[in-house]
Amino acid sequence: MKAKTLLKQSARLYEDNRLSVAPGLDVFVEGARWMEHWLQRLDPEFRASTLSSKTLRCYGIFKYGVCICVAGAAGYLLFVFNPILFPLAILVFYLAEVHFLFLFPIFLNGDTHPITCSIYLTYRMGLWNTTLTVMSIAFFMLRGLLAGKDRYKNWHIGCLAILIWYNHEAFRNRV
Repeated sequence: MKAKTLLKQSARLYEDNRLSVAPGLDVFVEGARWMEHWLQRLDPEFRASTLSSKTLRCYGIFKYGVCICVAGAAGYLLFVFNPILFPLAILVFYLAEVHFLFLFPIFLNGDTHPITCSIYLTYRMGLWNTTLTVMSIAFFMLRGLLAGKDRYKNWHIGCLAILIWYNHEAFRNRV
């Protein structure tokens, strides 16, 4: 699925069923609960597994810790090689992040191997296709954060787009 299609579907669904999460300190736990709500709306067969807040935090810290470390190392090496190349570290961040793109939905679904399952889905969809789609959605989300009013609307629509994509990709062969 393409970013434009995902964002259009997400915006329509979001406007019909607004559910926002006020930004708080426990972003991984609050975000997971938000995802759980939307996954139940997207798929009536979805049954969230019971997860501890500590586990959700650990997966979130792992996911973004890996991405930031990989991008930081790449940024350093790119800068040392040629400072003009430093912005490519953003691409490296997203190349790392797409491997864990569906980590939380898979984890909420109760899969015992969410990391390998997320990586498998990424490669099944195509690494470059997934990366470019995620970067387009991320740009949409970040642009919204910089807007003056309703700053989190684009963020929620972008997150919902990822959940729609997950629901489509993970269960496309389900009868």
